Amino acid sequence: GRDVIVTELCSWGAEVDVVEAYQTIFPHDFDREHFIDVIRGGKIDVVHFASPSAVRNFAKVIDEEGLREKIARLHFSTIGPTTAKAIPLLVSP
Repeated sequence: GRDVIVTELCSWGAEVDVVEAYQTIFPHDFDREHFIDVIRGGKIDVVHFASPSAVRNFAKVIDEEGLREKIARLHFSTIGPTTAKAIPLLVSP
């Protein structure tokens, strides 16, 4: 993630050890057919994202499956400003 907290703590004189606690990967058990059915069927109205990589993965599958026109009616929400910066991947051709 971002280093905002680390930078701020260091500016106060703290000694900080950064330990990577997660790794973002595309899920190996992703059910592509179900995803396609949900998008094609108009079964959702809003998609909420918690990371820019989730937006990128969503956009990649949408483009691979030719579903760009199907997401035009969707609303997108995000966990914060960093993730929001990735949303243009979904609303731009």
